[in-house]
Amino acid sequence: MSHELTPMDNEKQIHVRIQQIYGKKKVTTITGIEDEMITDILKELRRKLSCGGNLSKDKKVVQLQGDYSFSIGDVLGRMLGDVKIVVHGKK
Repeated sequence: MSHELTPMDNEKQIHVRIQQIYGKKKVTTITGIEDEMITDILKELRRKLSCGGNLSKDKKVVQLQGDYSFSIGDVLGRMLGDVKIVVHGKK
């Protein structure tokens, strides 16, 4: 009996969410990045997107100031290579 791999089994997923915090302010949060790469990716995203950002307290979530749903897929795709990027909350 063989186990077939589905696309979900062998493909890494990065989840991007756009959240409105108050008024017109928005925050882009990114989850699913490996722990050893997360600080380098945060620095590179801040530089390429010209925005502020930080890590959550548990160092598992990248938070960027602003709505970057339009360009985050291209930037992360070039940085991380073969990953599936799922954008939630994009209109």
